[in-house]
Amino acid sequence: MKLKTVASSLIALVAAGSAFAAVTPVSGSKAKGRILTDGTRQADAAAAIMQEFVEKISNAKLPIGNLGKDKVRKNDVVFRTDTKAGIPEDGFVITTEGDVLTVTSGDDNGVVYGAVTLLEDYLGVDCFSAGEYKIPALSTVSFPDVNRKETPAFRYRQSQNYALNRDSVYRYWMRLEEPRDEFAGSMWVHTFDRLMPSDIYGKEHPEYYSWINGERRPGKASQWCLTNPHVFEIAAQKTDSIFAANPGLDIISVSQNDGNFTFCTCTECQAINEEEGSPSGAYIRFLNKLAARRPDKQFSTLAYLFTMQPPR
Repeated sequence: MKLKTVASSLIALVAAGSAFAAVTPVSGSKAKGRILTDGTRQADAAAAIMQEFVEKISNAKLPIGNLGKDKVRKNDVVFRTDTKAGIPEDGFVITTEGDVLTVTSGDDNGVVYGAVTLLEDYLGVDCFSAGEYKIPALSTVSFPDVNRKETPAFRYRQSQNYALNRDSVYRYWMRLEEPRDEFAGSMWVHTFDRLMPSDIYGKEHPEYYSWINGERRPGKASQWCLTNPHVFEIAAQKTDSIFAANPGLDIISVSQNDGNFTFCTCTECQAINEEEGSPSGAYIRFLNKLAARRPDKQFSTLAYLFTMQPPR
């Protein structure tokens, strides 16, 4: 008897939830609303994902319209960007006004992450890996009254996962990005030899490179002498030119080559290493100097091999 009572209560709750749904774009496996976008790349991507998954869920294909041409109607789902809304990068706001659901972000991926949130948290879609999804079967697609705002805790999120190349939706679902999307000139990790190639600078200026066991060692796996003022000027000029050639991208990685125990131990560098308690000290100081010079840009480096230990 208890089981029957619980089951009845659950049915009543589900029915009540449906009755108070604010926006119902699909009813009886038929489209009752539309998806509207402002025509930006990100909003269009959000609309395409929503259309694809709603059709898989309900067998109803929602038409996609344009906010500039189509008047918003009851049960529409709207995706839009607004650079003046004050929404942090990759953040989004989901609101319900009357019978219309709207997802808004700045000029970034936030609107797409909002679409994924609607599918995941309100329609019960799960993504496990590239092409691997749990999709419920629903004849009615409804969203409750929503007032929600989210901003990612991290500026950049990346994973060494080849699934990113096989399924673009998986990438959005996991809120992941790739270096080419965010880093100017795809300058991501191990960039020392790309910024200041040893085969160009090494022969004439070995003093630009690490002092190791009593000699300078230019090479693709060697590092820079970070206390050499000429190295700083070259790095500053190179990063400036890369930013100039990549408008809209404001992050660059200035980071060690892929080699262990190759950091500089000249008198000046070693003094910083000892003062900071780690070879990472000279790297953080160098990067902070670049960042202070260009406060409009963001500079990243690595905690890797000999720089794993943070400075004091």
